[in-house]
Amino acid sequence: MGIKRDIFESLKFHIKDVNASTLLSIPLKRICSSPFVVVCIGTDRCIGDSLGPLVGYNLKNLDVRYPVYGTINEPIHAMNLEEKLELLKANYSNHSIIAVDASLGNKKSVGTIQFREGPIYPGKGVGKKLPPIGDYSLIGVVDTMDKFNNANIHQVRLSFVMEMADVITDCLYKATHSALYARN
Repeated sequence: MGIKRDIFESLKFHIKDVNASTLLSIPLKRICSSPFVVVCIGTDRCIGDSLGPLVGYNLKNLDVRYPVYGTINEPIHAMNLEEKLELLKANYSNHSIIAVDASLGNKKSVGTIQFREGPIYPGKGVGKKLPPIGDYSLIGVVDTMDKFNNANIHQVRLSFVMEMADVITDCLYKATHSALYARN
């Protein structure tokens, strides 16, 4: 396991790697030392797409000191994404955005969390055209893209998505707390 790089220079860690959250927190520490917002994308109406709202819910329950948008109770999804982007631009124009979302991928990448510089393209895996969001992306690959039935995201187990959400939450928490301690 450990650090793997693909052609996009993203970092990939499998959720079963006991060091995944710690290793993911390392590149996030630099970002978290400047103003940032975490934007969690998805909906609780589809288990496979609930990764973002679960991370947002977890972070809000940890009472973190940075803005978090997109939770189980107030999700950011296809129907309100553009409106929320306008709100973010108006209120956080000098902040970096760390976007969190679920994704479909190939069989070998299921269970990986990918971190990369650049935006997320929400809905791309299911053929939706939505605006990109984020300066940095945390993407959890929850299932495969099936050429015959691209709705695999509806077959994902909740326990799997919750485990992935816990790893992402933990990496953000570790990154922000070490960034806070580094400033003091």
